[in-house]
Parts: sequence; C-alpha cells; structure tokens
Amino acid sequence: MFLWECLIYDTNIYDGLNTFLSDLQFYKKRLPQNKDAKTFELCCGKGRLTLPIAKDGYNICGVDYTPSMLEQAKAKASKAGLEINFIEADIRTLNLQEKFELIFIPFNSIHHLYKNEQAP
Repeated sequence: MFLWECLIYDTNIYDGLNTFLSDLQFYKKRLPQNKDAKTFELCCGKGRLTLPIAKDGYNICGVDYTPSMLEQAKAKASKAGLEINFIEADIRTLNLQEKFELIFIPFNSIHHLYKNEQAP
C-alpha cells in the first residue's frame, strides 16, 4: 500500500482533506425528482455527500470498502437523526438484489475500480 492510500483511509486525516462540498450541487441536480426513489452512492466514505443528500429528504444508501469509514458515516447519520443504509462491500464485486433510480460514484473514487497490479 502506498503512503497516499494509508492517508486517505485514515478516518481522521480523511476528514481534514475532504471538507469541501463544492460538488454537492452537481450531484443534487441529477437526483431523481421523486425523493422516495432509491439512490445509491458508491464509495461513500464517511458520508460527505450521502449525509447532506439524506438531510434533504432523499432515499439514499451508500457503500464503501473501508469499515472505519462506514463506522464514522453511521455515527454521523445517527447523530443527525438520519436512517441511511450503509453497506460494507467492494464495489467491483457488489451484487445487490434491488434496483436504484440513480447510482453515482463521486470525487476521485473511480480509481478504486482497479488495483495497482491491474493497471496497464
């Protein structure tokens, strides 16, 4: 594992590096008009986008590979009085039995779709 990977998975450092919400409006514009429609965030981390979207009344759940990130996301959701389904899983092998109106992968998370050994 590279140093940067250790840093982004450290939950304390992650929050310090990812305090911005400038991309939130971009995703909000693409949310279903029906707030009850199911929305799914891949690589949700500590809920940087999941939580504000849920606060706006949307039915959203999130998935992340890192248990410590999800623990923090669940704690934040609980503190805010939000019911959000957070799933611990690798998005490359995720097999959900339900359908979603919108699935999105924000920020730089798309680079998690392959391992360094798989890079060309």
